[in-house]
Amino acid sequence: AIYSSDVSQFDVSQTYQTLSALFGICLFLCLITIYITSFFYHTRLLKLGSYGVSVILCIGLVYTFVLDYNVITGESYPQMDNFVFKNPLVGNGWNKYVDLLVGILSCIIVLLLMFYSHFLKRVTQVVLASIVVVSLLSLQSAYAQRNDILARAKTPSNQIQAAHDDIQKYLPPFHHQLTAFSKTEQNIIVLLFDGFSGSHLQIVFQQFPEFEKKFNGFIYYPNTVSLDGNTSITAHTILTGFKTSAFNQRNGSIEDFRKNASKELKNTYIDFRNAGFDVQSYGMPHLEPDKDLGEGISIYPTNWIFSSNMDYSLYYEKMLGMSSQLQLLRSQNRPIGELTSLGLFYFAPYVFRHRIYAPRYSTVSGIEFADYAWIFATDKMKNISFLSGINTTSQLPSIVRNLNTSAKGKTFKYIHTLYTHYPFVLDSRTCVPSQTRSTQLPKQYVPFLEYPNHYDNEICAIKQAMILIDYLKKESIYDNTMIILVSDHSYNDLPAHNMPYQQSYGNAPNPLLMIKEFNANKPLQVDSRLMSNADVYGILCDTLQTCVGGGGMIFVKTTLKVERLSTPKTFNGRMKFKDAKTSILKRYG
Repeated sequence: AIYSSDVSQFDVSQTYQTLSALFGICLFLCLITIYITSFFYHTRLLKLGSYGVSVILCIGLVYTFVLDYNVITGESYPQMDNFVFKNPLVGNGWNKYVDLLVGILSCIIVLLLMFYSHFLKRVTQVVLASIVVVSLLSLQSAYAQRNDILARAKTPSNQIQAAHDDIQKYLPPFHHQLTAFSKTEQNIIVLLFDGFSGSHLQIVFQQFPEFEKKFNGFIYYPNTVSLDGNTSITAHTILTGFKTSAFNQRNGSIEDFRKNASKELKNTYIDFRNAGFDVQSYGMPHLEPDKDLGEGISIYPTNWIFSSNMDYSLYYEKMLGMSSQLQLLRSQNRPIGELTSLGLFYFAPYVFRHRIYAPRYSTVSGIEFADYAWIFATDKMKNISFLSGINTTSQLPSIVRNLNTSAKGKTFKYIHTLYTHYPFVLDSRTCVPSQTRSTQLPKQYVPFLEYPNHYDNEICAIKQAMILIDYLKKESIYDNTMIILVSDHSYNDLPAHNMPYQQSYGNAPNPLLMIKEFNANKPLQVDSRLMSNADVYGILCDTLQTCVGGGGMIFVKTTLKVERLSTPKTFNGRMKFKDAKTSILKRYG
């Protein structure tokens, strides 16, 4: 359990208590096992039991240390926050055959070892020694993580206790520079809503037509496809283009992919700096601060394991007045059951994992909701998921409410938020996290969204974007600001695919894309051309007349088809995104 997890998943004040409890449980179970087996000493039943336990141990070691990812799809399990996987887990029908193969091979290997008992003894000693070493290293890592979290969260006690303190003191130290706009020079902001399903915007505008009026100057691209459904594979392509897609780098290693993404992102930022822009980047995967980049480029990485909870969560909790409530929830979170379940999850074959970490369904106001729960911690997962949702929703509202116009020159900003990412905890009427939230998703769309509250988070994201727009208009810098609202991928919850009560076609293929050029003020328009969120790079390069090696939109030569968004339209069917994605891959593969 310790090897498979990390202490960032729960309140650091409970670290030692939780690890001590786990050790006590392990010691107790070992003693019970020794006591029970003493009744069968020197019997055939003991040999049979030893064989069975050895096979189980062999299978568990293979899955824990080797097959700790989905070997069929080649994808690792999503990162976790508060013991909730950041993306829902998707099974594969071929998993059972992998389990069968591993089981058969384990039976054969253990049987051969038992025939050579002296060799089995040595193997057992090596395995036990390895487990001890791994456990000690994991404990050391847990201690280091705990200290790191405490260091990040350290705030002078007089600030925390002061009831009337200015809560802006709890904003991260880089915030002022990140959110500084220029009154007289050009500003560009790329604001990313992680996981926003682009076609849902039509439903939002249909339900709330007054929202549309706020987005004057914008062009909305509903037929936008993503190059993949994973943040670490798609987000960087928004600022680097198709050349850094996974498809175009399919022959290299994952490490090569990461290094190339980092290199091309830095090249893009250098190009923008050379065009006179002060570059501020927050939350872009694959990037760390690099002094070699020199002045004019500031990179603020979010720690994806911690969901940026040391960046804006403290301010956000105080802004909402929820600090006491959340502290109470955290103090109750001694996740012994979660850690045990997590250890069992990675120890178990694939076919059992969906039972260890499984969806639990509940009905609220006649609408069925799904949430995930661990087998030994089903009652606590609602609180844990809620705490995770606090972290993921903290960035966007904190940022848009604390903007400034102190920049003297041109500014470029990339801001990556998790506001529309799982888990979804917002009440769309108040846009405040709530454990008793309902949904405003129109009933005709309920069969197409496994998580109706995804739509509610999207409504709130649009409301937060409207706060940004209102500020820019109030400060008279709307005309000299280019705004790109985009997501890295969608979810597989697209009503247009007409696949009720099941995941829609593709791998989260339909991201959001809305663009307002400089000095654009016409009513919101819809451009129905096929686009990709990776086209943002080409659009920026064409607008700024920069980028070494060029940029260019992939469909810039096609006929522009623009229409007013007076009556939201539906898409033509489930094959549209498949054909679109195939077209892109063929053209740029």
